[in-house]
Amino acid sequence: MTAETDSQVKHIANDTKRKELVPIVLSCLALAVSFISLYFSQLHPADIYFFAGERVNIVRFDPGNYGISVSVAITNDGAKSATITKLALLIKPPNEKEYLLEPTVYLKAPFRLDKHGNYPIESISVPFNLAPKESVVKKIVFRSSLVNPNEFQITKPGKYEMTLLGWVDDTETPKNYCQISTKIIEPNIKALDKRNLEVTFIESKFEKWTARHLTMNDYNEIDI
Repeated sequence: MTAETDSQVKHIANDTKRKELVPIVLSCLALAVSFISLYFSQLHPADIYFFAGERVNIVRFDPGNYGISVSVAITNDGAKSATITKLALLIKPPNEKEYLLEPTVYLKAPFRLDKHGNYPIESISVPFNLAPKESVVKKIVFRSSLVNPNEFQITKPGKYEMTLLGWVDDTETPKNYCQISTKIIEPNIKALDKRNLEVTFIESKFEKWTARHLTMNDYNEIDI
């Protein structure tokens, strides 16, 4: 066998091996894609996210007793269901200690005080389940605890920092949260001295949005 013939034989053998490897590689890739698809569609644990809306509503129910309502979108990006067992709002007034406000009710549309000074209620703040790839929107009213309802006060103008806390399934500490804040000025504080006056504030990050006027109503307060 000449050197040229030997080279041709080797070339044909290598070409045959390459052709045999192509379907094996494609099969491995297909198998990997199938495993990835199976994981994200069936095996991926619940993955919960919280997103706060652009408006924060504050109302005074009684002297020194304030409520804060926030619209929250809660999304489960995982492949397994999850239960939102508890929600809370940690609020830090300017130059003061933090306060933990408890959820009292979930509201239903139109999400505003009626002529009697009451909110339209969807339900009390009970745990709820999120199916895989499901999203819900809750309008939540947070107030000071029933043990000390006048603990949280709005007396100082400035930036109020808030953290939405969420407990998922059987966790002892909140693992999901959403940071929000709003600026309260002196006229707002004076307006809140009147019972059943709901004042609407814009969440800080939306204040910087150049097209914010597209979603703003022509009022800031709702006088009942």
